Amino acid sequence: LHIGPCWTTPETSLISIESLIRNINRGIRFSKKFGGVSSIFYNADAFQYHSQVPQIILDTGLKSAYTWRGSEQGKPLRDLTLWKGADQSTLVKYYPPRTYAQVWQLPEAPGDAMRLIRREAEDLKNFSATSHVLITQGNDQFEAQSDVTETIREINKLVGPRYEVGQVTLEEFFDIVQRESPSLALRRGELTGNQWACTMSGQLSTRMYLKQKNKKAELAVEKFAEPFASFAWMLGREYPAGLIERAWEYLMKQHFHHCNACAIDEVHREGDVRYNNAIELARDITDTSLQRLASEIDTSRFIRKGESALVLFNPSDVERTEVVKVRVDTESLAEGDAEWRLDADQRRSGLANPTRWVLRDEEGRNIPLQVLKNDEEGCQIALSCQGLSPFGYK
Repeated sequence: LHIGPCWTTPETSLISIESLIRNINRGIRFSKKFGGVSSIFYNADAFQYHSQVPQIILDTGLKSAYTWRGSEQGKPLRDLTLWKGADQSTLVKYYPPRTYAQVWQLPEAPGDAMRLIRREAEDLKNFSATSHVLITQGNDQFEAQSDVTETIREINKLVGPRYEVGQVTLEEFFDIVQRESPSLALRRGELTGNQWACTMSGQLSTRMYLKQKNKKAELAVEKFAEPFASFAWMLGREYPAGLIERAWEYLMKQHFHHCNACAIDEVHREGDVRYNNAIELARDITDTSLQRLASEIDTSRFIRKGESALVLFNPSDVERTEVVKVRVDTESLAEGDAEWRLDADQRRSGLANPTRWVLRDEEGRNIPLQVLKNDEEGCQIALSCQGLSPFGYK
């Protein structure tokens, strides 16, 4: 029994590259608990694929791919092709000419089963790059058929010398066909169009609120929670591995290919809950990690009595110079602000009055600021931050 390797079968065109990598890695770890892990990227029912999927498949230790639906528009239909990604990574890919669930259940009568297999083989050979055809048996809405092995044994007694029917894993099938060294056509880059199967291109724009929530949740986990938890761990703090794994679990359950676009309303309402859970967990992890990092910073050389320090962190790998909005836990700020104010589009607009409240950097230089909102939760200000180093702080 070979399982996986994906944890769920994700829609690669709607999620981040990191999300796809984590889905495969979690699927491999999960499958190992039960025995053999498939080395074939099996994602049969997803709709479209971006151009870096071949690179991800090979770099996560997988060998080949089995995908349906998405292909190159206008190309002849063949079962085996080479797929070259954006970085020139190239692998052998199988495309089921009819569908990924060809034979839902083999008939109990050996003669009926033999005629069904023969009919499928005669059809599939028109698209085969080798002397072998792959007939997939089963369906994601049916239970496993318990008498498959016995039925195949009986089929071989009836089918005659022209065919030999054997039950194989996907790995075995790829090994068998590649031993023939077939000449394979090349598919390049993203696979989005197909005249042979429905790719449901409307899923790219349907329920846009869920796609926006997905991006917000991915950023919260990938770009904030994990990096800052890692930095805090480097300073001796405990790494919240279980909480981060749970946040990824909420995300990856929602990355199943029907969940963000083409399921019933109940599924999409549950998706909003999953994303909110992931975001809330990630924010808690980030806040805790930042507090631990800030507690390690020595501000004694430039903070005088009655003053407080505001620490800005850069969560990205590039230097940043921009206007930053932060909430400060302080009272009795003047309503007037620095040399400029922000308009509705967050652009500098007009002059503002100076405030009695002063913000300085560690060198004692004044930092322009603007009070945006002052309420019982504190004061939200906008300030100009210059040259914040990658993964650094000021």
